[in-house]
Amino acid sequence: MMASEGLKFGGDYTEAGVLPASALRAGISRRTNGQAISAGLDFVFSAQRGGCWSDFHQEHGKSDVWVTAYVLARLGEMPAYFLSDAMRLQVRMALDWLTSSQVPGSGWGYDSGAEADAETTAWVIMALRRHGCPVPEEALAFLERCVCEDGGTAFTPDSFRAGVCWNLRTAEVTALAANALQNLAPSTTEYLKSWLLENKRPDSCGSLTSPLAVCSAILDLGRNTAPRTLSDRLREVLVCYSTEEAFDCALLLRSLLALRLQRAWWVAVSLRRMQQADGSWPASARSNAVFSEAHGSSGPAGDQKRIVTTITAVASLVMAEAQPGLYFGSDLPLPRRLYES
Repeated sequence: MMASEGLKFGGDYTEAGVLPASALRAGISRRTNGQAISAGLDFVFSAQRGGCWSDFHQEHGKSDVWVTAYVLARLGEMPAYFLSDAMRLQVRMALDWLTSSQVPGSGWGYDSGAEADAETTAWVIMALRRHGCPVPEEALAFLERCVCEDGGTAFTPDSFRAGVCWNLRTAEVTALAANALQNLAPSTTEYLKSWLLENKRPDSCGSLTSPLAVCSAILDLGRNTAPRTLSDRLREVLVCYSTEEAFDCALLLRSLLALRLQRAWWVAVSLRRMQQADGSWPASARSNAVFSEAHGSSGPAGDQKRIVTTITAVASLVMAEAQPGLYFGSDLPLPRRLYES
């Protein structure tokens, strides 16, 4: 299959259905889907400190608000039976901590004490909504002010800050804002379509360098919201995209499931085999250099604590688990569930 013109992510292209080498290594104990989810959740909740999660540690600090919002938003996608009573108590503590971290009269910043930005605010809004908590009107108003006339969403309503193009419009933040505001304007659709049709560097995404984060955010808009032109374009790219990075693999699985593509079956196997003995997945989520520098850091950082990568992997496997009758195509001898792979 030839790579289509336009969006070309940096991964290796391969025939659909072929596993990356990391999935074929000998000696890796194999967990079932349910066991992988349980071990991953145990790891994530064991990493909570002081009612929140933090990661991407650098000399100038760490991200706690963004990471906590991201973890809670992913947990909010899961059916309640995946969480124990103790875990639910930790979720409530994290929601209370997150609510108390709001910038007065505005949204939320990347870390405690930081000024509000659109991406963190969008993740917090989604986290609150998915756990049945009220969303402050001033946070919604702040996010709406970040939406530009061309349909893109800037990190803040400000123009420039400290010499950094802080109002840089990005596809990931644009899709996240549309999810949080539950509104996909025609101009935003055109903005996202333009991004999909152009060759974009990783640093044109949001706080994370993975272009798959953009794809996932677009697909999270749902079939009834996002126009078919967007999902069709993503289908062309993702049908042959391959990666050996755990974070990208998790986002790839999530996207393939949303598109109901058969490759999800093999990607789920690959992702489970990447899981480590302690229930985590190898750290592979990386921050955007521009986003990091804007928060006083010297450059991009990875999720050293493996929290972001692990919760993303768990949420993707839960998405597969939650579709017990799902199988892909009519070319298989018998219907086969993902979690039986």
